Amino acid sequence: MSIAAVLIARIRSRERVMANIARRNPDTFRTNQYYSSLNSAVIAYRGELSQLEGAGATRDEFVLNH
Repeated sequence: MSIAAVLIARIRSRERVMANIARRNPDTFRTNQYYSSLNSAVIAYRGELSQLEGAGATRDEFVLNH
């Protein structure tokens, strides 16, 4: 499994848990510490995925141009 696939799976998993927390606690989910930590993880994973995709694009451009 590629690094990108692992990151995507982690993002989806955490987003499902976040959705469940929000559904069960619609008035207070934003103050839930676990929800906040999951949200931080999703943001970090998305950043890593963006960097990974950017690095892949740069490598592909280098190969095509040389």
